Amino acid sequence: MASILDAPLSLYSIPVAWLLAYIPQVIKVTTASKFTTYDNLDPRTNVSKISAKDKVDDRLKAKVARADAAHQNGLESFPVWSIAVLVANYAGLASRSINNTALVYLGSRVVYNYIYINQSKQWHGSSRTLVWNVGVGAALSLLIRSANLVSSRT
Repeated sequence: MASILDAPLSLYSIPVAWLLAYIPQVIKVTTASKFTTYDNLDPRTNVSKISAKDKVDDRLKAKVARADAAHQNGLESFPVWSIAVLVANYAGLASRSINNTALVYLGSRVVYNYIYINQSKQWHGSSRTLVWNVGVGAALSLLIRSANLVSSRT
């Protein structure tokens, strides 16, 4: 009996991953806008402008910086994920397998963003790294399984 996971849904994970990379950006801008005028002419200086403000609580400065870092990390991992999904579909991996891996990857990005933005203890950083490894591992597993499938046909 076919399930929704047997449908080729993994391609939808690409725009979802892109959106997940931008959620920290929204949090950064929203938080920063409470303390300074957001400079859209030179947006990459906003974090340093918040950091330089004496009247802003250090915890909020740190949260803005972490949200920016989570956003950058999402953008850095996005190409690898996108390529992995495209390659897996092209290679002909089973849709259920790709979809399950996509759920792992997307779930790891949600958890990663949450931990990164809200972390306050050293063990949170270790947890974040573990979650990052799960996401990267998901992408790499798609690439490796795809390569194995293609090479087995030759």
